[in-house]
Amino acid sequence: MCKMENKKIRIKELINTIKYHNDLYWNQNNSEISDIEYDKLIEKLRKLSPNNKLLDEFTINTSLKIKHKIPMLSLNKVYSIEKILEWCRKVARDKNEEFLIQLKLDGCGADYSNGILSTRGDGHVGENITNKLPIIKILSKNDNIRGEIVFTKSEFDKYKILKKNEKVKTSRNTCSGILHRNDIDTSFGKILTLVPFNFISKRVKLNELEKFTESNWKELIEVFQNSEFPADGIVFKLVDTGYSNSLGNTSHHPHGQMALKFTNPTEKSILREVIWQVGKRKLTPVGKIDPVMIGGVLISNVNLHNYKYILDKDIHINDMLVIERSGDVIPNVQKVIYATRDRKEIKLDYCPICNCPIDYRKPELYCTNGSCEGKLLISLYDSVIRLGIENLGKPTIKKLIDLGVCNIIDILKLTIDDIIKLEGFAEISSRNLYNEIQKIIKEGVYDWQILASLNIEGVGVRMSKILLTNKSFNQIQNMTVNEFESIEGIGYKIAIRIYQSIAEKRNYISNLLSTLKIKEKKTKKSKTICFTGKLKEKRSYYEAMARSCGYEIVKNVTKDLTVLICSDMNSNSSKIKKAKKLKIEIRSMI
Repeated sequence: MCKMENKKIRIKELINTIKYHNDLYWNQNNSEISDIEYDKLIEKLRKLSPNNKLLDEFTINTSLKIKHKIPMLSLNKVYSIEKILEWCRKVARDKNEEFLIQLKLDGCGADYSNGILSTRGDGHVGENITNKLPIIKILSKNDNIRGEIVFTKSEFDKYKILKKNEKVKTSRNTCSGILHRNDIDTSFGKILTLVPFNFISKRVKLNELEKFTESNWKELIEVFQNSEFPADGIVFKLVDTGYSNSLGNTSHHPHGQMALKFTNPTEKSILREVIWQVGKRKLTPVGKIDPVMIGGVLISNVNLHNYKYILDKDIHINDMLVIERSGDVIPNVQKVIYATRDRKEIKLDYCPICNCPIDYRKPELYCTNGSCEGKLLISLYDSVIRLGIENLGKPTIKKLIDLGVCNIIDILKLTIDDIIKLEGFAEISSRNLYNEIQKIIKEGVYDWQILASLNIEGVGVRMSKILLTNKSFNQIQNMTVNEFESIEGIGYKIAIRIYQSIAEKRNYISNLLSTLKIKEKKTKKSKTICFTGKLKEKRSYYEAMARSCGYEIVKNVTKDLTVLICSDMNSNSSKIKKAKKLKIEIRSMI
């Protein structure tokens, strides 16, 4: 018998076996095998016949996205004890301020709530990976956990031996690969571990930290580094969560927490040039170095951060530098090893775009020209993107600035005759761009797009949506500093900036609103789900999973029901009959 025919027979036998056990469980309220044995049958079928229809009959798709009730933000990082102490002093209200020191795990962030396991994702929406629970050990008895899924050092060593014929990368990359595979291999057992963020924790006051000697710090770090869990640093958190939350957060990280990263890979190279990038508000220096390999990546640029950073580290052109690569971001300068004879001072007196004088306001350099074309170009480009005007890139915006365009209102008022004056534009291309602009005017934009297009510091797309969730644009313009500060993610200083910026731009906002109409917000119709029949797990398990996927649980079948979940598609229950009559989607639980 050929291998193909043998495989078909095995698949057919497996399907019949699964259907037999399904019938025992659902229709006869009996079971001959355990849940683990049943899951193994499903996995065998998945390997032999990945697209088998029987596999599609499971109701709640584990690849659905999970919206985190509380965002899982990343952490801001420092790389020295001096910097972490500087941060602690900055956020502490007095010498008795308490901090929690925890392990910064090098794994995949995850949330486990009410039986649902999801990845960190982008911090706001993650991927449902509940089907990976059979291979994950959870180091907590709590129902709600936040932490990192990791390979322990010993489990990773075992895994590398078992997978000796495969190319195994770092423990973090391997862990991520396993979590994002559609299938799961339970033959190795629980090879991964979900470690809560607070699993290893030390509590300490600021005045105690300030008394730490070099050996104290070394001992503290070694305790964390020598744990069974892979780590790339330690985390400092304010113990007072109320105070920590009051400090707010950016879209990336909370202000009440900071990570001290362990040493990163370094190499030596010579700084040859500094390029100053003109942004919306400041000038950012980027160093050009002799290309060097660091951690398997060819590096030719280094992050010089700001002018104060250059002065503090005494960096000059032609200096030999120690370059440190942390993560996947542009590398930093760790220190200057030695200065060459022909070293040149890094100095900028005039803006590289408009040639106007530069103002040094620690720690940044700023162009003193309020109408600087460089700043205007970036601001206009960001506004264009946020308003959704297509086919209008930086080269064209630069040409428009040369034509006299100063803001978005000027762009919205462009005529075909204006556009055709631009270099490289003929009648057809001019008409196409004009039509793109008119499309925005005719169709309108959402209020958050207008707010985001104002380029107010601290108010990007995400914050604009938050601000306008339950308020109108007019209400936003009349909010006080305290009202801005009361919004999650906005601290006092950012609240003042938002308040002042809106006041300064009041006339411009009024003119913009008279030019653009605001679209009505889309109101999402609530998705509803109803369960009927005997379920494999407790009903609360499936209800929790459904809620995490955005469904509202209802008990009755009505015309507004989104989906009915049943244990037996052939049942003649009243709910199934009614759902069929109302043409409501019906799915099987098995």
